[in-house]
Amino acid sequence: MLRHKFYFLINIFSLSIGMTSSLVILSYVWGELSFDKFHEEAQNVNRVNLELIWGGEVTQQSTTPPPLAHTLKDEFPEVTAATHIYKFDEIIVRDGDNFYAEEALAVDSSFFKVFTFPFAEGNPATALSKPNSIVITQETARRYFNGKQSALGEVLQVGKDNVAYTVTGVVKDIPENSHFRFTMLTSIYSLDFVQEEKDNWSWPRLSTYVRLKNGTSGSTLESKFPDMCTRTMGQPLVDWKKNGGGYTLFLQPITKIHLYSGHLLSHLGPTEDIQYLYILGLVGIFIVLIASINFMNLSTAKSANRAKESGIRKVSGSTRSDLILQFLTESVMLTFFALFIALLVVYALQNQLGEILGKTFYFSMIFQDVRVIGLILLLTIFIGVISGCYPAFYLTSFSTVDILKGKIKSGINAKGIRSALVIFQFALSIGFIICTSLVYQQLQHMREQKLGFDKENVVVIVNSNDRLMESRMAFKQELLRQSQVESVSFTNSFPGKEYRVSALKPEGASQDILLKSSFIDYDYLQTLKIDLLAGRNFSQEMTSDMMTDDEASVIIINEAAAEQIKVDDPVNQYLDMTVSNQWKFKFQIIGVVKDFNFQSLKAKVEPMILFLAPNAAEYILVRIKPGNTQSALAKIKDVWNQFAPSVPFDYSFIDDHFDQLYKSEMRLGKIFSVFSGLAVIVASLGLFGLTSFTTEQRSKEIGIRKVLGASESSIVMMLTGNIVKLIMIAFVIAAPFAYVLMNQWLQGFAYRISIHVYPFLIAAVVAVLLALVTVGYQSIKASLLDPVDTLRS
Repeated sequence: MLRHKFYFLINIFSLSIGMTSSLVILSYVWGELSFDKFHEEAQNVNRVNLELIWGGEVTQQSTTPPPLAHTLKDEFPEVTAATHIYKFDEIIVRDGDNFYAEEALAVDSSFFKVFTFPFAEGNPATALSKPNSIVITQETARRYFNGKQSALGEVLQVGKDNVAYTVTGVVKDIPENSHFRFTMLTSIYSLDFVQEEKDNWSWPRLSTYVRLKNGTSGSTLESKFPDMCTRTMGQPLVDWKKNGGGYTLFLQPITKIHLYSGHLLSHLGPTEDIQYLYILGLVGIFIVLIASINFMNLSTAKSANRAKESGIRKVSGSTRSDLILQFLTESVMLTFFALFIALLVVYALQNQLGEILGKTFYFSMIFQDVRVIGLILLLTIFIGVISGCYPAFYLTSFSTVDILKGKIKSGINAKGIRSALVIFQFALSIGFIICTSLVYQQLQHMREQKLGFDKENVVVIVNSNDRLMESRMAFKQELLRQSQVESVSFTNSFPGKEYRVSALKPEGASQDILLKSSFIDYDYLQTLKIDLLAGRNFSQEMTSDMMTDDEASVIIINEAAAEQIKVDDPVNQYLDMTVSNQWKFKFQIIGVVKDFNFQSLKAKVEPMILFLAPNAAEYILVRIKPGNTQSALAKIKDVWNQFAPSVPFDYSFIDDHFDQLYKSEMRLGKIFSVFSGLAVIVASLGLFGLTSFTTEQRSKEIGIRKVLGASESSIVMMLTGNIVKLIMIAFVIAAPFAYVLMNQWLQGFAYRISIHVYPFLIAAVVAVLLALVTVGYQSIKASLLDPVDTLRS
């Protein structure tokens, strides 16, 4: 280290970058894999999901009917506890003159028999056994009751009617790696609408979880579900071909929910895709490999010097095992030094790394598990052994006489080994550059894709729990008087938000079809600028558009739904709906809108049905004029405060919701850009060190060539030409692998880019230019040396 400071610094710097990258990725991956493992007997806790096949379409969702939990507990001995959860969009809590929106769940008294959320105060067995009881987290208790010794028995005013809820328990703050989060838990027995549906098997709106007996297989319980579905829901999935459709239930281990639920509807919390963890794991391995190759390359370059050292040591009495131990010890020490630097860097930058990753960074968590610490130590030793294996095992294999006679001073085919390693190193770097370019192109394509509606300048105001109460129409009219407001609409959903599924039967058809559905008012199409292709929009002037019970008698569908109905002109056709096997409704199609992307561009536009329901005002959409957005928001907030002065003004933009649909892809793009840059830097460092050593070794050759008339430019070409050739070979290897990998990734998008040649050409040019810059300095420096000095050396 002291005798070869330059090469030591290159090795330590590149290894530190590689190990920093690996620690970051390991922390991220380990954190994602740790979700929900903190629950006692987590291996026995499962969520019960619902699968529906109707009209050949398959839908899976994580919500199930209310009677399911107690049925499973009462009828199946495999189940030791069962609970169900209702997720509020929010609940409003009054604190003096202020109101706050809280993230709350309604649960039953069995909740704490299934999940492990330790109590700081109260008794989990009785905390939620009575109506109007509430359990809060420690952080929530600090916000509302700061300074009080105990929160138990305190009262919170909840909801628009200021219902008094008594605090019956305080749980410790929820771990970051829980697939659902909450600030408050209320008793599900307090919800009238849930109690009204408690025996309704056609109302799948609750999340159901079970804890199985130790040693019980989930498949054993699942095998009993078809009979239960026959008794309760009427049409078991096993007979779906005969019945035209059916239901089934299936279990999902709680530890799998976070990473394996992206395709399911109705989540309690955000999910991730396990595929991205595989990709990140490979990225981490490749970065370490590139860094390790630098060490191996410089080891092969200095092989002649180390070989002579080996010979002298052998003459002095060292055995081959002594030499192997010495070389490996040097290498492992260097790697542990790099690990120490990496740990300091990650610790110092963990907040910034969390921002890059776009979520909580679980760096401290990895040191709470002995297995992870052991893995890091083993990985460090493995990297050290791999990096030092060439001098340790190859150079020590030759006889002392051959070494001291100089018969292996050429490096024992080291040039071929170095070339292969450089090719491998730059193949990985070029692959990173290509993948990064294509990921960003796909993200840009999704941002620029015509969605069938205008998502710009649309403000979404949360009005769940009817914050505006009876004043919503007056609020709308007042907004329309503002010069910066173009249009206002009420709806229960909007593009970028999850839609409900409705089953309707076309006129003359034998079975229902499934359609995504939304309740809208008269101004919805105008506010989102959705084109009407046939028929007409809902109209206030036509009283026939509304039924006496406020349910729509007429509907609008999209092009995809029109295709599914399979009639030439769907306008004026009828669809039938049966609810809970007793209430029947008939709807007339009065219009067909152009397909608009109301969900991620990963999927094609699904059939959509729009019901007229002016009173469905969970969300208020406000289209503002482009320009001074902050001024428009201030005006909207002023109007809000006129009608709901003590209720939070909670808003967002539709385009932000669409960005959330691609958060995993955006995070992948960030990660690829960061690590592709690091890969190129590390590879260039290694190339710089290797070129420095080789030009030093060839200084006498360069002097002789100059004496014989060689020009500086010809010497530079000689020194750089081979490197360019190696990089082009690396490109030829990397390009097809990158093409196959990215083509496979793009298959997950219904609307995707075509892979063109220019990202590959850009990657090749970037790699060559970086190599020329890296090698060029040393080459030009060597070509300008005075041959008298080099030949006298």
